[in-house]
Amino acid sequence: MMDGLIRGESVSPADFTLSVHHALAGLLSIAQNNRRGHVAVAAGGETFFCGLMEAAACLAADAGDPVVLVYYDEPLCDPFDEFDEPDAETLALALTLEAHEAGAGVRLSATPAPAGAVTASRPGEAFLRFLLTGVAETTLVGERQAWRLVKTDAPAS
Repeated sequence: MMDGLIRGESVSPADFTLSVHHALAGLLSIAQNNRRGHVAVAAGGETFFCGLMEAAACLAADAGDPVVLVYYDEPLCDPFDEFDEPDAETLALALTLEAHEAGAGVRLSATPAPAGAVTASRPGEAFLRFLLTGVAETTLVGERQAWRLVKTDAPAS
């Protein structure tokens, strides 16, 4: 689309429609007759954790309904690829967040990132690694925030 604009060509509304962040969620909602809301988050290197925080806030607002977080990170096309990490790979994941009794799950908090700290590459992948290991807590540093993750014990059955 951008190349067409540069060449002075007109832009098709159909092309633009699918270029917005929430286009696919909107199309899926239409196809499924889903009238519930959805949110698209674009926060650069902080997108995964900002999306996780948004999903947790939605769950806190209505604990009776689970929240689905869909995260997708694909290398950028030319000329924007200069903003990507070298050899970046596609990552797609979907997480369902549900309310449980107090104390069960993962607690997420954020503080400003320390000056000069090394940022975590591929935060969605780092979060999955955290979930799948026996590590009880970790801090992943983003561009602006340090995201602390703490696993909390599930209540005994």
